[in-house]
Amino acid sequence: MPFYKISIKFNRLRKIYKQGEHIKGVIVIENKYNLRHEGIFLTMDGLVEMNPSLKSINLIDTFTNSNKAIKLVDFTYELRQPASFSPGQHKIP
Repeated sequence: MPFYKISIKFNRLRKIYKQGEHIKGVIVIENKYNLRHEGIFLTMDGLVEMNPSLKSINLIDTFTNSNKAIKLVDFTYELRQPASFSPGQHKIP
């Protein structure tokens, strides 16, 4: 095992989540030695890209002139304040 290992485990892993669904899981930190951190943050970015078909390209062009992704969500939440972990396995809900 390396000095530390960080993984995110979801209760139910899906590619698409619908409005109102909750995403649950834990962050698992395994470390051999004391591990000091400057805080643990969870960041979520949500983007949408429009890929119009040839039939609807004129309709789409009236709403947007760009093929760039549109940011819908940009959210950061502090899970833990700066501290340290003793050796072992730690789960952060």
